[in-house]
Amino acid sequence: MRMIAGVENPDNIELEHKFKIAYKKQYLEPTKDTVESIFSKGDQYMIERAKAVLSLPGNIMDKPLDELSGGQLQKVSIAHVLSLEAGIYLLDEPSAFLDVEQRIAFSHLIADFTEYRKKPVFIIDHDISLIDRVANRIILFSGEKSVSGKGSSILHKKDGMNTFLKEMDITIRRDVDTYRPRINKPNSVLDREQREKGEYYYTTS
Repeated sequence: MRMIAGVENPDNIELEHKFKIAYKKQYLEPTKDTVESIFSKGDQYMIERAKAVLSLPGNIMDKPLDELSGGQLQKVSIAHVLSLEAGIYLLDEPSAFLDVEQRIAFSHLIADFTEYRKKPVFIIDHDISLIDRVANRIILFSGEKSVSGKGSSILHKKDGMNTFLKEMDITIRRDVDTYRPRINKPNSVLDREQREKGEYYYTTS
């Protein structure tokens, strides 16, 4: 993602693209700028929608970024990036500092955003529940950290998740009441049934 965003150079290839990029970094760097000042040039509809969905308080606009909590800074950064005009949107670990309910709210915001903008959003995150909610396509990466790596082709979410979970040797079901993904207990009835079918990703039961 850092290479796509142009903040890190690849070792042996030159990346070229003609589209404008909006990028939310993994590690946020708060400044003395106020929330209002960074929101002033963005799409106001998207900013107001983000403020409502992410439950940003009304009095946050006058606050400098370096006085915000980790969760507030994350929400403001997400809202800011989604308010920009771009051809592709890159969000690196947007779930950091957000609790479970806030992550669900973020997934709703992404759904609203893609419907409104009709533009692709590329998300990197470690929360499998969040990825389950927001993704419709997945790229899997494998290899040895800092040594070598390989990216898969673009996969349908179910195919990508199934491949990933098989490699992790776990199966996941959907909770009947909450509809959230749940890891099956190893060697449980559901675990065995899904493995036999080759369906490591969720079933509806």
